[in-house]
Amino acid sequence: MKTAYPFMVMLVLSALGAISHASAVVVSKAQVAETPPNSRVAAAYFELHNQSKQAVTLVKVVSPQFERTEIHETRVEQGMARMIAIPRLALAANQRLVFQAGGLH
Repeated sequence: MKTAYPFMVMLVLSALGAISHASAVVVSKAQVAETPPNSRVAAAYFELHNQSKQAVTLVKVVSPQFERTEIHETRVEQGMARMIAIPRLALAANQRLVFQAGGLH
């Protein structure tokens, strides 16, 4: 996959004491798929790892390169692929999530 430009992800976490654990949530392998000129949408892929001993909840992903960001999951229902908006995403202690094509993105 080509990366159109560097992708910076800032996570906003919500949980009791999440601020002290935010530095333990690590984003790696972040990239944005190259899009056609004038495209209004793009998909970002990355790995997210909660290295703390406390669960956290991802409530927002923001990037200075984009006006708006949303978390989605691709689901196949009755033979049709659909993107489902994910408003909050729980991350258990030491859990790793992969945001990739065909899944979370």
